Amino acid sequence: MRTRTTWAIVAAIGATAALLAAFRKGKIAAPRDSREDDAVGQDGEVLARLADIDDDQVRAAQLALSQSLDPPVKVYAEHMLAVHGRNRGEACRLRDRAGAPAEGEGGGDWVDALQRAAGAGFQAAYVHAMVDSHERALRLLDKELLPASSSDAVKSRLARTRGLLLDHLQRARDLKAAEGVQQNARQDEALDETFPASDPVSPFIPAKAPD
Repeated sequence: MRTRTTWAIVAAIGATAALLAAFRKGKIAAPRDSREDDAVGQDGEVLARLADIDDDQVRAAQLALSQSLDPPVKVYAEHMLAVHGRNRGEACRLRDRAGAPAEGEGGGDWVDALQRAAGAGFQAAYVHAMVDSHERALRLLDKELLPASSSDAVKSRLARTRGLLLDHLQRARDLKAAEGVQQNARQDEALDETFPASDPVSPFIPAKAPD
């Protein structure tokens, strides 16, 4: 009886040693704490929603580049395509490394609305959408995504994205301001053609009093 007990203890020790060796070699995954699973799942959702933001900007940029644009707006759209495409790839790789399969909420309807604006008024609609979409993305980061993130890697990715969004927003605002200046200039030109300065009935030039 004592011999059998001794052999059972030896076998148990051997099995434990084998399990430990397997853990060290990575053949058996260590059990995860439920809180760790929750954190990974939450970070996965955050990264998926971040990818949605980038997806929308990539789609909008591709649409813009298929239209006739002024050079500054075209350069902006090319920048959006490159930066948001790269940012999306980095967010997805980080999500995959974390083993977080969460899906986002899908793209924004504003890109579909922008597509319906294709044509003569597209450029103004695109610039306006860039201001609005980047403002909303920043609010989402500050109010939802940053507070919901847990790992340092995800927080760092969000902080980097926030800096990009701020830069893109300022560029879009500058484009919108320039659009306004150009529009005012075009209106002035149209008025000049309609009411030449030499026209005595021009609303901007007082009619000369009769002698």
